[in-house]
Amino acid sequence: PTGFADLAYPDGQLEAARAASRANALLILSHCSCTTMERAAAEGGDGPRMVQIFPWKDRGVTASFVRRAERLGYKGVVLTIDNNVPGKRLVDLRNGLQIPPRVTPSIVIDGLMHLSWTLRMGPMRLLDPSRLTAILYQGAGAGAPEEPAELTGYMLTQLNARADWDELRYVRSIYKATHSAA
Repeated sequence: PTGFADLAYPDGQLEAARAASRANALLILSHCSCTTMERAAAEGGDGPRMVQIFPWKDRGVTASFVRRAERLGYKGVVLTIDNNVPGKRLVDLRNGLQIPPRVTPSIVIDGLMHLSWTLRMGPMRLLDPSRLTAILYQGAGAGAPEEPAELTGYMLTQLNARADWDELRYVRSIYKATHSAA
């Protein structure tokens, strides 16, 4: 799964979903998607799709997320743990990538140097925190805030650095779809 596709192309996440559907290829919607599961299901075509999730400290969030995916016709969930203990991403630090985005002189200069991309993307669209946050988790329930900027911070506090095989067993126990892996 690849997140933040909307940083590369307008509605990039939906365009990727549509392309996967046309090719009858599996789409795995990233947890860092710039669209909701609902919008990807409604507008992304009829191809097979799964959604990436993490084991959360609050299992109510995990359960809510899994149930939404099932209700929307996702064929499975992909449980990953690669972000539960965030690494020091030197390239992101060097380039000033942060969510929500912060305008810096180097960002402005870069935008001017790539003017056709900047105009195609629409500067205000790029700076809209509701598009570049944990939007996939809107509607997560279990006390999760709905405001995008607050939601990102909340979800970061929910990453379970102590995840183990019990998390996989738990997700498998609550996922009712017929497809299963691992």
